[in-house]
Amino acid sequence: MKYRKSGRSHWWRRRGAKPICERPRIKKVLEEYLASDSPMPPLRWTVLPQVSAMRSIAPSGRSARSCAALSGKIEGQRRARVAAIEPTLEQALQESPPPSLRQVTKRLGFSATCVLKAHAPDLYERLKTHWQAYARIRRTELQNKLKAVLQEKPPPSLRSVYSRQGVTESIVNTSFPDLRRGNWIATSAISAAAGPGA
Repeated sequence: MKYRKSGRSHWWRRRGAKPICERPRIKKVLEEYLASDSPMPPLRWTVLPQVSAMRSIAPSGRSARSCAALSGKIEGQRRARVAAIEPTLEQALQESPPPSLRQVTKRLGFSATCVLKAHAPDLYERLKTHWQAYARIRRTELQNKLKAVLQEKPPPSLRSVYSRQGVTESIVNTSFPDLRRGNWIATSAISAAAGPGA
């Protein structure tokens, strides 16, 4: 492997390598999280590396107890979020318009929708189906509105169309490329007929 030949793998194990996180910093992070009542930030990239590092540095004593307390707090918050999955999905099914799975995932403090599917597969599928049906209706409504715009004389600018319909250029280009192209052709034809001095 090239990365092994380069000698750059596991650089932190080399003698004299600078620690990724200094011990005073780790201690400060632990104390701040333990004293806080707010939910933990994303654990994968912030809390857990510090906890693991502190455990390896100080396997016993006050720091070890702090690590254990913090681990317990993290686990308690994780269990609370998992327990809230089903009630939150059930509530989402009653909302109008329904939220997307990504929105519900964010509400619960998770980073991936697969967590919802793993813990509440039936509710996950129901909300997914419900939201997809809503999205299809919304798409049809938007398509009809854009078609109506093509009948306006003179045709409005694309920018004004996006503003009126509350959409972005990216959405129209992706979902309705033919309509977008048709409106551009109509606008170009009007401009050409008017002449360069119009």
